Amino acid sequence: MKTRSPDSLARMGMGSSSTILLSTAVLVAACWPALSVRSAETRHLAGVEHVSTIKLPHRWGVDFVKRGNYLYLTGSESQRKFAVIDASDPRNLKVVAENEAGLYAARNLCIHDNLILTNLYRYINAIDVSDPTQPELLLGCQWDVDPERQGPLPHYRFQWVGKHVFLACAKPQRAFRVYEVERLFLPKLVATVDLSSRLDEACVKVLSAAQQWYPNAEMLVDGATVHTSFGTHVVGFDVRNPAAPSVLYCHKMPANVVGLALAGKRLYVAMNSRWTKKGDPGQDASVAVVDLASPASLKILGEYRGMAVPERLLIAGDTLYLVGEEKMPPEAANLGGVPFTRGLKETFERRVALHVLDAANPARIVCRASLPFPLRVGHYGDAVCRAMALDGGVLFVADHDYGVRTVDVSDPGRPRLIGGLRTITHEVRKVIPAGKTLYIVNGSCVNAADISDPQRPLLDVEGSLSAIAGWTISQPVFHPNGRFLYSLKRGSYEVAVAEFQKRGAARGEVVNLVRLPDGWGGRDLGWARDRLFVLGTKENEWAKAELFVFQPVDGGKGLKLTARCPLGAFKSWVGWV
Repeated sequence: MKTRSPDSLARMGMGSSSTILLSTAVLVAACWPALSVRSAETRHLAGVEHVSTIKLPHRWGVDFVKRGNYLYLTGSESQRKFAVIDASDPRNLKVVAENEAGLYAARNLCIHDNLILTNLYRYINAIDVSDPTQPELLLGCQWDVDPERQGPLPHYRFQWVGKHVFLACAKPQRAFRVYEVERLFLPKLVATVDLSSRLDEACVKVLSAAQQWYPNAEMLVDGATVHTSFGTHVVGFDVRNPAAPSVLYCHKMPANVVGLALAGKRLYVAMNSRWTKKGDPGQDASVAVVDLASPASLKILGEYRGMAVPERLLIAGDTLYLVGEEKMPPEAANLGGVPFTRGLKETFERRVALHVLDAANPARIVCRASLPFPLRVGHYGDAVCRAMALDGGVLFVADHDYGVRTVDVSDPGRPRLIGGLRTITHEVRKVIPAGKTLYIVNGSCVNAADISDPQRPLLDVEGSLSAIAGWTISQPVFHPNGRFLYSLKRGSYEVAVAEFQKRGAARGEVVNLVRLPDGWGGRDLGWARDRLFVLGTKENEWAKAELFVFQPVDGGKGLKLTARCPLGAFKSWVGWV
């Protein structure tokens, strides 16, 4: 999808009215939220003029709430952590507003009347969305919940109902709190529930883990009952008297709780071991159906184990929607017909998918249909889905390292991916000019910008090559014909060859995976003298290096190894000098 950006990327005029891209006299600066061009030293670049800026959809992570035609979305590591998306047309989602959202990374959020509360690790901030196209950060409403905090981040989750805010955090001594909201947004603490005697040592260890950046389960408010989770425990609170809440149940589950859904007296609980350092995130993973009819003695009515790493849940009638990671079927281990080699097999042991479940009989939950999402390289082993919303037969899904995807579930037995909007890119690593197109390489994909008119560039927000992304040290290079792009992820065992059907095409697709010699992993690559040079290091012996020389064949689609140059042993890790 192409969008016209009022601020887009950089082209420069030097000393005349003509436009020059990336000459030796200009510096292209790759910034986190955007790309821009500026002078390196003004005395050497007299006459350089800033023409335009391209703003990439730079964020990490996706969470959202939906109301009416709008999705209110948060991300992190950006100056535009809060976004409002017009979702009136699920096939054509559009960002209509963005703002800072406050200090630190923006994570989970809730909506009450015309206020959005966003969790920014240290603080909870309020954003006025009376006019969704002009959200206003209310700086005077910054809420420092625990000013005396020590140790790990508190991982807040919260809901605002009536004049009370219910808040849970990872500190067992004050695990659940009730606040009364005065005036616009001035919460006053009225009650605290201590769970330290109810949560076992293993659960507290999970809650205290520094790497658990996000509270990966919801808080559900059902009348006078609040359902939430703390590590491996599901907990229910009676809040009929908000000033004196009581624990209805506190039940230990087999694994860390990452998703909840409620239907009547049935609580659906998604669990996995992603945060417990057991190695396999799918260990003890399942979706359990818990009978809440007798809170003092909860019963497990049934389980679903068809998803390797289950995460987010949404229930509608007898249909349960589940997003997580399923095992990669052997027949699907390819990119457009190009079979996975070793590196991609290791990267994609699992894939993100939607399972549509028939939950009418909790003792026998059946998968009616499944829908895999397009492959994309994940970062940091984080959650893959933090939010879902169902509206008019369309399921809106937060795909953690992509953005928002829309799925037609009007026939739950035949889900269809009908749209999506990329809201995630990582830091810009490289820009590659190709005539009237500028390719922008970031950690998540390659975006193309049409710079035919330097003052009004057109950015292809969707991008491509997400399945082979994750470039850190090594950056992709083009064949001189501008048709084939070669890339190498750090530590991978193959060079990925992507084809752009014509010079300046917006998107490419993988057409070949060229394996490195057995036992060698890639560190970097470069193009010189009509050859592709690949710096490799010996597997498990990173100080041993060798240079591989490849000759392009078949117009650049293939690579033939023509020479190997041992570089000896080094006392430190190897990279280009």
